[in-house]
Amino acid sequence: MPGALEAAFGHAAARRRTESRLAATFAAWGYAEVDVPLLQPADGGDDFGGAYRVIDQDGAILALRPDLTGPIARLVATEDAGGPRPRRLFYLATLFRRGPREIPQAGAELIGAAGPEADAEALALCLDTLATVGLGACRIAVGHMGLLGSLCTGADGAEAALLRRDFVALARSFPGGPPACLTWRGSADAALGADGLPWTEAGASLRRTLELLRDAGLGQRIDVEPALCRPGGYYTGLVFEVSHPDLAQPLGGGGRYDGLLARYGAPEPAVGFALDLDLAAAATRAESAPGRPATGGGMLLAAEPGREAGALRQARELRQAGTRVVLDFAERTADERAAYAAALGCREVRWGRQRMVLPWA
Repeated sequence: MPGALEAAFGHAAARRRTESRLAATFAAWGYAEVDVPLLQPADGGDDFGGAYRVIDQDGAILALRPDLTGPIARLVATEDAGGPRPRRLFYLATLFRRGPREIPQAGAELIGAAGPEADAEALALCLDTLATVGLGACRIAVGHMGLLGSLCTGADGAEAALLRRDFVALARSFPGGPPACLTWRGSADAALGADGLPWTEAGASLRRTLELLRDAGLGQRIDVEPALCRPGGYYTGLVFEVSHPDLAQPLGGGGRYDGLLARYGAPEPAVGFALDLDLAAAATRAESAPGRPATGGGMLLAAEPGREAGALRQARELRQAGTRVVLDFAERTADERAAYAAALGCREVRWGRQRMVLPWA
């Protein structure tokens, strides 16, 4: 079947190009690549439910890694206790979960850093990796396990129902119905201005994270979902999921897991995320389909009359720094520039000293 063989070759080449771009993005943020063995001890304290298991020649039960966060946490706790902190690590690896399915993933872990600033770094890096693979239509929903716990106090089974997306069971968990703020969802800007959200105590950390992203110009693709929770059983604070309008399931996510390294005798704060590269590739193909606007990321740099040479120089410098730059020498209004940038998939427009971040980017 030459056609199938050629498709397999093309898929492998595309995967390698994507992984190379992702590795360069992680490295630019100061993250070092890490790898862990494919076979992990099934009795090592990790939750390997749903994993493929094998028995070695000595009778020990091993599991094909269904997750990377736990093995990396164990590696850092047992082998890197005296290393520099925070430790920034990334991986490009295949996981194995019963389904059956092989899942190629790209992920990052920030270990030894606590607080909203570290959470904001994880979300900003996630946004950058999405831009690297050309996903301009993705959005990130964020929540907080502490906030969720406070909203579900006294409602037995509420968090389990949310994890299953079983809203009938969720309603039964609350005798008088779920609180309105639990079912609220909106943009980061709307959340920061909402009076009905409980931003005190448990929600204070999430609010500060959102403020940092907003002030850095990175909040346009962030939504707040107080009811959000993630599988895994180890998240303690921030949680988030990456969605795409053409996919029926999240293509990635992550959060804060401050208690995980304590399982291996070295308690440290940590936050991280992972993206499913197969789902990311499917979303990229959908965005580039005929009739859909291009979503290459980067910026539209508009040259002002008389300053064309300076624009050429600035564009070259930005490209050397890794930014995709489209030059525009036409005279346009601000609205026309925004529309043109959107058609090209640019995330921002810059002219002179002015800068516009597209709200739909």
